[in-house]
Amino acid sequence: MEKRILALPEGDYYARIAQWFHQSPRNRPISPFSHITFQTYVENRVHEDTIASLEEALRVEPNNRWALERIAELYGESSLGDPNANLFKAQLYESRALALKKSGAGEDPR
Repeated sequence: MEKRILALPEGDYYARIAQWFHQSPRNRPISPFSHITFQTYVENRVHEDTIASLEEALRVEPNNRWALERIAELYGESSLGDPNANLFKAQLYESRALALKKSGAGEDPR
C-alpha cells in the first residue's frame, strides 16, 4: 500500500496528502503543502529566542534540551508577570533538561 501511495503523481491534491502522511514525521514538512520541515520549524522558533517561541518549539519537540535550558534561563531572568510563577517555570524547565541530559536522551542541536 505504501509503495503505491508514494508512486502516485505529485501534482494530485489527494496523493500529496497521502504521501505526506506516509513520510517520517520528523523529516516531513509541517503540512502537506509546505516546504518547511518540522526540524526547520523548531530551529526557527529556537533561534527567535523568546519565551513564546521556545514554548512553541517545545510543543513540537518536547525533548529539545537546548530549548529547555534556554527557556529556563529566560524565565529565571524575566521581570514580567508573577516572579514566583517565573521561578517555578524556570525550575521546571531546568529539571526537565537535566533529567534528559542525565538519561542521555533528548535533542541538543547546538
